Amino acid sequence: MKGNAFAITLAVVVVGLGLLLFFAGKNDFDWDTNFQSDSTEPFGTELFDRVVESACGTDGYRVSMRSLGDVLSDTTDSPHALLIIALDVHPDSATMAAMTQLLQRGYDVMLTSGDVDEEIADTFGLRYGYHYWTNFDKFGVSREDTVETQWLGTKVTPAFTTHCIDGFLAPIDREEESDKRQEALIFTDDNVNAWRIGYGQGNFFFVGCPYLFTNYAVLHPELRQLTMALLSELRGPQIERVVPSADFHTGDDLYSQSDATDLLGYIMQFRPLKWAWWIAVIVIILFMITTARRRQRIIPVVQPPQNSNLDFILLIGSLYHQRGDHLDLVHKKFRYTADRLRRRLHVDITNPADDDASCHIIALDCGLPADEVRSIITTVRALPPASEATINENTMKIHIDNLTKIEGSGPNHTL
Repeated sequence: MKGNAFAITLAVVVVGLGLLLFFAGKNDFDWDTNFQSDSTEPFGTELFDRVVESACGTDGYRVSMRSLGDVLSDTTDSPHALLIIALDVHPDSATMAAMTQLLQRGYDVMLTSGDVDEEIADTFGLRYGYHYWTNFDKFGVSREDTVETQWLGTKVTPAFTTHCIDGFLAPIDREEESDKRQEALIFTDDNVNAWRIGYGQGNFFFVGCPYLFTNYAVLHPELRQLTMALLSELRGPQIERVVPSADFHTGDDLYSQSDATDLLGYIMQFRPLKWAWWIAVIVIILFMITTARRRQRIIPVVQPPQNSNLDFILLIGSLYHQRGDHLDLVHKKFRYTADRLRRRLHVDITNPADDDASCHIIALDCGLPADEVRSIITTVRALPPASEATINENTMKIHIDNLTKIEGSGPNHTL
């Protein structure tokens, strides 16, 4: 009992220390871009999705894994707004064709990307300037050198001016010679950061800063205004955020939950799971050292059962020897030999009519001449019954030894 109490106490102390270190440790933010809907990191979208859903209502905002082709083929959908958030978007031709058809039907499509794909630039007449991102040491801390950003949209009153973090917004240029309907929504210094371009019955929105649609932006007091102002430009009864799939070719798999292909690699990528794993390993090791070791028992040596067949044979043999019934033993040996040859060689030495063939086969098997085999068989077979005659012990041994020879004592004999 003392050993069990010590092991339990030690395990509780280790688990308690592990939990204390885990909760007391510094929880650094992961500034990698992922745009995952279940990520609470600065550049995830879990909080962003909740804020937009709260503002638009449960029926006014949803996140889906559908491709633009799926949206186009869904005949039950009415035209609504589509939001696509990615760091670097390069849609294939089928996705681009689906996007233009949706715009012609009256859908609004807002694409946020840090880069302008060549096909997108040719379709909507966009020209990309530059894009870079400044890393920060701590969440919510901005740099002193800021860039004045002006909101030029018409749906937010009064218009506001905000100072954004340098490098946070990626400027893009709209080609002046394009004849499509156009309107600048965000203007930074001499560059336009967000455009609304009329296409068919819908509007195409291109925002050069995908970070505006992240958890960081909705917590930033000034960027949140830009984010909500952009979303307010979208028409339709619902905003559907379409998570880019393989047909968008977003470069790095930003939406992948984990790059690990095995279970242990997946566990080690998440801090809570990693802590739980190591605590479990320590507890199991402690259990093996204490409780499991104490319960070991010495395995007694079990004596194998004795073979009593030889004793039985010796007993039966001594009884026959005491009775002096030697002729009966010869007859039993003959029946045993006949049965063995019948099973091994398929011959019947009890039938005199088959002696020629039987003796020839037995001679080939045991290596004796056929005439000698015939002599042994006919001699024993001609003996009278045990009840009518008797023989001495030497004669019995001779007959038994001869029968043993023809059982298979030659070179081809098999036990």
